[in-house]
Amino acid sequence: MRLERLASVSRHSRLDLNEIVKELENNHLGNLDEEIRRLMPEPVNQQMVGDQDDLNEYRSALVGGDPGEVIVDQGLLEIKVSEFSVRWNGPHTPVVRPINTATVDCHDKTMEQILKEVRRLIQRKCKNRKSKYRTCKYCQESNTPEWIIEDVFDGIVCHSCAEQHEGIVF
Repeated sequence: MRLERLASVSRHSRLDLNEIVKELENNHLGNLDEEIRRLMPEPVNQQMVGDQDDLNEYRSALVGGDPGEVIVDQGLLEIKVSEFSVRWNGPHTPVVRPINTATVDCHDKTMEQILKEVRRLIQRKCKNRKSKYRTCKYCQESNTPEWIIEDVFDGIVCHSCAEQHEGIVF
């Protein structure tokens, strides 16, 4: 199955969105979303990611893992695979933010080739994400980077223990 025909048709004529979707389904690419979900760590959820103040960056994407590990953003001719990250927009406002994004160009590739490349990237992004987890010096729990404070209290402290043992209020 090739996307070359679709790309060339989209460049040379005016197709509406329904025609593009129909073409994708005819090429069995409608199943791509389902196949990508199978490659991701469970649970897989559709979430809004990016900064909602920047409409160019705020979009719906698949987020895999709990806590989040990987974000997959599927376009018509490319798939972006990113490491999950959170930026805090205030003390109680976490914003899911993709980092270290890699792009799979789907043009002129079979579904098998696309899925092989996406699988490799998902595994790499999950491994990178998990390498950033740290263990709290008080509770000995492994925590994601968003829930730890490093080097402020002579070691790594999770938010819960920072409140309980260090008097920090979040």
